[in-house]
Amino acid sequence: MNISLTTEQKEIIQSVRVFTDVEIRPFATEFEENQGLPRKLIEKLAAKGYLGATFPKKYGGLELDPITDGLLTEEIGKGCCNTRGLLTVHDSLVGESILKWGTEEQKNKWISFGDIADIFLVIASDEGKVTAFIVERERGVVTRPIKGLLGGRASHIAEVEFNDIIVPEENVLGNVGTGFAYIVSTALDHGRYSIAWAGVAIAQAALEAMLSYSRERSQFGQKLRTFQLIQEFIGDAVTKIHAALALCLHAGKLRKSGDPDAIIETSLAKYFTSKVAMEVAIDAVQVQQQMIAGYGIKKYYPLKERGKHKK
Repeated sequence: MNISLTTEQKEIIQSVRVFTDVEIRPFATEFEENQGLPRKLIEKLAAKGYLGATFPKKYGGLELDPITDGLLTEEIGKGCCNTRGLLTVHDSLVGESILKWGTEEQKNKWISFGDIADIFLVIASDEGKVTAFIVERERGVVTRPIKGLLGGRASHIAEVEFNDIIVPEENVLGNVGTGFAYIVSTALDHGRYSIAWAGVAIAQAALEAMLSYSRERSQFGQKLRTFQLIQEFIGDAVTKIHAALALCLHAGKLRKSGDPDAIIETSLAKYFTSKVAMEVAIDAVQVQQQMIAGYGIKKYYPLKERGKHKK
């Protein structure tokens, strides 16, 4: 889809694309196998401003508008779902909530991501009052990484334990009793927008792999791309991705203008792109199966590694 972008937006997305191709994509499988993201990568993401893409520059962010931020999320998501997950948790769920509801002191202090998080956004209930708190790890928070997951193994998923943790009043985010209605709603809304673009990223990466395979591989003396079934897979994928991207762009425009319909449009985009991501990924596996039986389910043959397919 041809998206109208300013020169500045194009430069930002090009920079993200280069960073992903050099620092993320080649190591995505390694991250998954090692069940974690390297600290050096996280520091590089922070240095680039990607861990605060929409935040004001005075907090170290890039002040990106929703559409540019969405395209950034897509580029990183095409390279590695685990790295994109860091952006969703850090930027959208935690960061945006603190930016909207936090005090100036709270906004000048935080970072997040499962078992390597320095702070946690905790929602707790006391006598029916649901309140949000910022809890620093140094107060005694204990985390235990959950290993052996089927997917997302580099997302630092962990059990988090709070034993007699005491936090000061200044760590309350927003007001007492507004944790669910305001803080959680804010976090989930921004999270849904990020996940909507993540769906586009997964589908786009799967389509690119599908195209690459069908151009490189041959059966019965013909390239796979000439087979009617393969053409159908590709045609369906392109159509679905165009529709998914259109929904994300529409939601982004509404969010940028502050339109109240942005919340429901974001939910619709997230729902649709999630379905598209699954459908296109499954079709890409089917194309792999057409090449060499078993490759579609082979552990070390990830769809996202473009240009590295053994013949």
